[in-house]
Amino acid sequence: MSSDLYLRPATLEDAAAIAAVHVQSWQETYTGLMPEAVIARQSIENRLRMWQQILDKGESFVYVAEDEREGIVGFVSAGAARELTDKFDGEIYALYLLRSHQGRGMGRALMQTVAARLHEVGYRSLVLWVLASNETCRFYAHMGGVPVAEKQDVVGEAVLVEIAFGWPEITAMGTWDREKNRPFA
Repeated sequence: MSSDLYLRPATLEDAAAIAAVHVQSWQETYTGLMPEAVIARQSIENRLRMWQQILDKGESFVYVAEDEREGIVGFVSAGAARELTDKFDGEIYALYLLRSHQGRGMGRALMQTVAARLHEVGYRSLVLWVLASNETCRFYAHMGGVPVAEKQDVVGEAVLVEIAFGWPEITAMGTWDREKNRPFA
């Protein structure tokens, strides 16, 4: 990971930047994978309200990836599993990183950071859902996730297949040293 990039817990003041990254990432990631009308409906205003509520409630852990020159370029959100609760107690709800900052170790750092935080408060396992057609499936497999479930979701006029990647042992993902901003040795 480049030294001009770092991670930190998100604050309510970050909501607008997170919303902007969320919308831009949707456009970069889902064009060609989801109906155009669904992507076009994404707005910073709607995402801003959503992120303000999430950050205000404090019910999930949210970290941002920040570039010293460009500001927030990615984020991760996680907490208690919403599905598969008999097998997985933690879930990554959202992980988005601008395409311009992918391939530099920031996605790994975001995942390891939130996994370490979840483990600190007692979570033992982790799951996340991703579109089966999304190229990031390879990244999640590389991070040690294994496909554990599949479901269909109707989005607009399209029926999309989602895959759940799971980590039965949250520590298998590795951990991130937040104080030194690098993986633990």
